Amino acid sequence: KISLDSWMGPYQVSGSLKSRAAGINFDLKLGQLIKSKVLPVNLKLNLDSANTSLQLSGTIKNPLENPQLNANIVLKGDSLSAFLRMINRDHTAGFFSPSFSFDGQINASMRVIEMPNFELTLGKTNFNGDITADLAKHPSFSARLSTPFLNIDNFFPTSKKDQNTKNKDLKPREKITEAEVK
Repeated sequence: KISLDSWMGPYQVSGSLKSRAAGINFDLKLGQLIKSKVLPVNLKLNLDSANTSLQLSGTIKNPLENPQLNANIVLKGDSLSAFLRMINRDHTAGFFSPSFSFDGQINASMRVIEMPNFELTLGKTNFNGDITADLAKHPSFSARLSTPFLNIDNFFPTSKKDQNTKNKDLKPREKITEAEVK
């Protein structure tokens, strides 16, 4: 479905398609171009086979000269492994099985992409961080990710057999008070 009110907008494109045996439903709305400088944008994607949704809403500044995207982005899914398999059919790692979500701001131009102060949740673990990619002549990338608590129990698939098996050689967990990485 495609609709437009005038050549200056707003525009709406919505529909569905099937790619790599994945159903994708989309809804893209571009608002009316304001003084040739600001274009409101809202994108919603639902990836059926991965039970994942993406929503991006914000503006594109200077869309005709030097486009700059400033938007909020929310990505949520039931299984990170299913999402990765949809992106790359060769992905076979079953250990990224928890639910996931990403919520943050994206500021992007042709030269720099920034995602400041985002929140990433994998299963029961919440991370905060930021990412910067400089796409200039010598591209560079930096990222910071922090969490006060790391729960990796739901990163690995378990079966009933695994849960019922006891290993007598296992020792009780010891509290780690100091660690050094070289």
